Amino acid sequence: MSTQHPLSDSVTAEYWPDADPAVIRRQFDALMAAERREWLIRKNGYFYRPNRAGYTLEKVAAGRYTKAEADREAAIEPENFTVLHESEVPDAPEAESLKAEVAALQSRITAMTRDMSQNYRGRRLMVCHAADDLHRAIDALGVEDGSQLPPPEGLPTKPSPAIKRELQNSVANLLRLILLHNDGQISHQTLKRF
Repeated sequence: MSTQHPLSDSVTAEYWPDADPAVIRRQFDALMAAERREWLIRKNGYFYRPNRAGYTLEKVAAGRYTKAEADREAAIEPENFTVLHESEVPDAPEAESLKAEVAALQSRITAMTRDMSQNYRGRRLMVCHAADDLHRAIDALGVEDGSQLPPPEGLPTKPSPAIKRELQNSVANLLRLILLHNDGQISHQTLKRF
């Protein structure tokens, strides 16, 4: 079933007698697309939220603008802002599944530290093994060097660099806390708060 274009052959012949109807329709479609709120503004990897309410990593939460509005906003800092049509941006990786994966691995690290023997070397070794697993999962999410490593089962194909950086920072912070605890510099109660 085909839908009829708003500019029929008779309308284009009446208003633009010497023009090709296909060219007129393409120009009309381009104008209509520019007026739809389908444009995103990205600054340094983050999307503008609606009504200038800050930034987000998720395409779903990003503000939608007309082409003219997006270009006007991007003209403020052209070296930092990028205007993209929403079809150019892949759907966000399932952030919730990434967070769930990280939470599961972090709980594994926490459980290991809680249930480990009093042996200092054993504790450090077990924490490092769990941290290596976590780093491998994060690194496999998106490979920067162009190699074709498959992502882990059930994880999205490639998150943004900002999401990877956030995950790696949380791993580094968690490891820092665990190692400080193992060295006796922070108490078990302080570690549990994190």
